[in-house]
Amino acid sequence: MYPIFLQLGSLVIHTYGVLVALGFLAAIILSSTRAQEYGMDRDFIFDLSFWILVSALIGARVLEVLANFPYYRLDPIRIVKIWEGGLSFFGGLTGGVLGGIWYVKRKKLSVWNCGDLLVPYLALGQAIGRIGCFSAGCCYGKVCSASWAVHFSHPQSLAPTGIPLHPTQIYESLADFIIFLILLNVGKKREFNGQVFLLYFILYGAVRFIIEFYRGDNPTIWYSLTLYQMFSVAILVTAGIIYTIKWKKQKNK
Repeated sequence: MYPIFLQLGSLVIHTYGVLVALGFLAAIILSSTRAQEYGMDRDFIFDLSFWILVSALIGARVLEVLANFPYYRLDPIRIVKIWEGGLSFFGGLTGGVLGGIWYVKRKKLSVWNCGDLLVPYLALGQAIGRIGCFSAGCCYGKVCSASWAVHFSHPQSLAPTGIPLHPTQIYESLADFIIFLILLNVGKKREFNGQVFLLYFILYGAVRFIIEFYRGDNPTIWYSLTLYQMFSVAILVTAGIIYTIKWKKQKNK
């Protein structure tokens, strides 16, 4: 809708980058205010966030380029233009989790406990970041005849212009915010370390699987499923199995 946040001569600040950064900052600040409740200090959260950010950016861009290689092959310089949009959330999630686990284990702290603290605010950051996707036009939906369909018109939009589309970015933003509220509530009465962390993957996996049916930018590759739907199923099932095992162990104590 509005891919350019601010332009001063040759300096262009993209709305996507502003909102993704805002989402990340909100997640860092809010999680740091609750660090002591989980036996951690704020400095640790800031340091951990740095490693998660670096790992997430690398993972997000690598998977995005691999998934859309024909597009980037035509203009390789676009690979480094992350401020224009085009970050795979699953790539970022994978990279961020791996980078975070490495740093947490290095500090000899509990990965499950850290995950329980961070993931509600990850969901909130996603909700904000998806509005950035809406502004840039990336992650756009299929053609839609519903009354709430959106039309992208900006010449720099990454979405097809002039046709009615599902506002899939807004769908996910709203869903992510609901996940944020659910995780906050569960976190107040968690029964075992890792409960909130695992529940995030279960909920997000289900949400993303459904929303992918309305996305217009991801091609199907296997039995009418997209690559990201297969990731969603794998994450949901894996997290669900671990959640069940840990829950049963807690009940049998």
